[in-house]
Amino acid sequence: MEWPIKNIWIANEIAFVEWYFKCNYKNRISEFDGVSIIKFDKENRIISVKEFQSNSTHVYPYKNITSTVA
Repeated sequence: MEWPIKNIWIANEIAFVEWYFKCNYKNRISEFDGVSIIKFDKENRIISVKEFQSNSTHVYPYKNITSTVA
């Protein structure tokens, strides 16, 4: 349903990509935030990808604020 990229940071041969994902799988809506860490070789070919996910709703304990991705 959605898979927008929020931010991309590139340092040397590593790209850090922050994204949001929302899907409908077997009539169940799922959504989460994610980060991909993508390593490239000297010829800019991908040599590894690591991906991590977290809940879309985040609690900030020091500010007492809850944030939901819309």
